[in-house]
Amino acid sequence: MIELEPDRLEAWDTTMRAEAVEPLIFTAWVRETVKGIWSDDLGPAFDRYFGEHAMALIRVLQGRAHARDWCDNRATPVRESCAMIVANALTTALADLERRYGRDRTQWTWGRAHFAYGEHRPFGLLPLIGSYFNVTIPSPGGDDTLNRGKMEFGEEPPFANRYASSYRAIYDFADLDRSLYIQSTGQSGNPFSPFYRSFAERWSKGEYIRISTSRDEIAATASGTWRLEPN
Repeated sequence: MIELEPDRLEAWDTTMRAEAVEPLIFTAWVRETVKGIWSDDLGPAFDRYFGEHAMALIRVLQGRAHARDWCDNRATPVRESCAMIVANALTTALADLERRYGRDRTQWTWGRAHFAYGEHRPFGLLPLIGSYFNVTIPSPGGDDTLNRGKMEFGEEPPFANRYASSYRAIYDFADLDRSLYIQSTGQSGNPFSPFYRSFAERWSKGEYIRISTSRDEIAATASGTWRLEPN
């Protein structure tokens, strides 16, 4: 039997911080709850439905979904209640997290599981060398946060941040030189360049860079100059 640390989730402030363990436990719990409620009812169609679906889940758990008894598993002779499904889902979720991330829960963090996955096509799909091309970074947020990082529960790994705002900008129309920008990888398309993934950590932390349009300022901070001359 895997025991949950007392009152950990009850005391959680619901912030999906990358360094916290609570978002990981909660999301894994939701994942197993969704599977326990709908997989038997939807059958082969469940794989296409397998996601958080927060509002539908809330309706079922509050007893406001009356089309059928969603929590009862039709494949068993026992009549399961939603409370039974939720309790069993927590046990299953913790066992799954232990299998994925080890028994030492001090090493469990949301960012470790919810990493932003910038996959290079096609080289990132190749074995052995794919890691040189793909850009991964621990990220905060989740399906229902402002800093959204959408997951695909049916994919492996199930908690990876697969859909997020890869480019962000804050435009100052009074002074465009004060505008702020960031994107999730880097400025260079060369995977062996130090600028290939140089923005990833700042993107994950919600930080930005400023891009001047002043020739003098650009020249003062430039790391070099490329000159193209006709042959």
